[in-house]
Amino acid sequence: MSPQPVARILFIDDGGVMNDNSIRVLEWQRLVGEFMPTRLGGRPDQWSEANRIAFPPVSDALFARIETFPSHTVFQREYDLAWLRSMCEHIGISLPPEAEALAIAREASLYITARARSAYPGAAGAIRALHDAGYELHTASGEASWELDGYLAGMGVRDCFQHLFGPDMVDVMKAGPEYYRRAFARASVDPANALVIDDSEQVCAWAREAGAAVVRIGVPVDGIECAASLAGLADRILG
Repeated sequence: MSPQPVARILFIDDGGVMNDNSIRVLEWQRLVGEFMPTRLGGRPDQWSEANRIAFPPVSDALFARIETFPSHTVFQREYDLAWLRSMCEHIGISLPPEAEALAIAREASLYITARARSAYPGAAGAIRALHDAGYELHTASGEASWELDGYLAGMGVRDCFQHLFGPDMVDVMKAGPEYYRRAFARASVDPANALVIDDSEQVCAWAREAGAAVVRIGVPVDGIECAASLAGLADRILG
């Protein structure tokens, strides 16, 4: 199958499409170890190990009930506090007061995302080629816009994107078609003119329900157009 040529407005997921999450998790461990001792003490290796141990259960527990959060704001606050609390408990450091803890979590996120390097081979070149060919690019990620800004700047392609969606940009979690309906509305895009690129079969179904064409990055799935990589998809689109 070839991509639908009429869809010249692309909404591109990050993790699993532009960046390799298996590499990025290691980057977070390394960079947490760089940042946290400057704010809360402890050794870099303690923080790296704490993040390795704390992140999976905190993330799994919150994402298991992602549909219950009334807004991204509520989710982000609970996530940041749980993440930092779990690491502090592992090291034996007292969690700062809530406002300070939230500020530290945001500072850590900005520090790490600006320095993490986990792009798939060819992803940055594919993005640049699509942009230069006149395609309108937006992200459509479960990550917050400030994290996307750092990752894309690190890839050297931040200037290629317009809106960085980010559930914080639409204040609804990426947990159903409403995420895409709000993103399309905010970008003033007719869904019929949009192509959503994601690695999740479920997410592709949500985007299709919201009216967009979809391509899944990954192994072929019946009924969904697929490509092995963003680089490969860009080659097909640009011909």
